[in-house]
Amino acid sequence: MCLDEAAIPIRDPVVSVCEILAYDPLLLACEGRVVAVVGVAQAELGAARWRGTPGGEQTARIGGIEEGPARVLLETELGGSRVPQPVVFSAPSASLRFVHQQFLYI
Repeated sequence: MCLDEAAIPIRDPVVSVCEILAYDPLLLACEGRVVAVVGVAQAELGAARWRGTPGGEQTARIGGIEEGPARVLLETELGGSRVPQPVVFSAPSASLRFVHQQFLYI
């Protein structure tokens, strides 16, 4: 699975704050985002439909699943690649672990 960092829609104010505080915007909590895994033939149609909904204007196709080892690579804006850090969420009543390898971001 390969993700294109430059294609991930991150708003300019978020980028600015993350640069000032040295945060990785991909590790911040975010509400109102959808992660979808769709077939290649349906990807553009699905993205177009999401763009047509209120709040879906920034919908972007940001990655794809390829043959090879089961891992996620993030292609950076500088032309390199890296493995994204896993994200761990916890709540008082439960503990959930979300690891990037389980998702394709579209």
